Amino acid sequence: MIKKSLFLLIFIYFLALFQTSFLFQFNFWGIVPNYVLLFVVFVNIFEKPEGKIGLIAALFGGIFMDIFSFSSAYFFGFYIIIFLLVYLIMRFFLRNYVQVPIIKQI
Repeated sequence: MIKKSLFLLIFIYFLALFQTSFLFQFNFWGIVPNYVLLFVVFVNIFEKPEGKIGLIAALFGGIFMDIFSFSSAYFFGFYIIIFLLVYLIMRFFLRNYVQVPIIKQI
């Protein structure tokens, strides 16, 4: 768990840095996709239901986006709140409404 968290922390750090320093120049009709948020969503989709890696990804993704894209329009903690809300909403829907079929061995 520690190795996964450390790898996740380093990957999100470089993804947020790359997004805010380089990828903002490649916008589509004035819209810049948030790749860190997409990564957090994918981590939460492919994580086991009892895992905590998605929470760690949401927390660190929000922290790094707040640090690297700080502007006067948003307060510090804006991205942390958004990413944690996305995590909680996804957890709720994945636990209550999505069933993964289990293949039993004969």
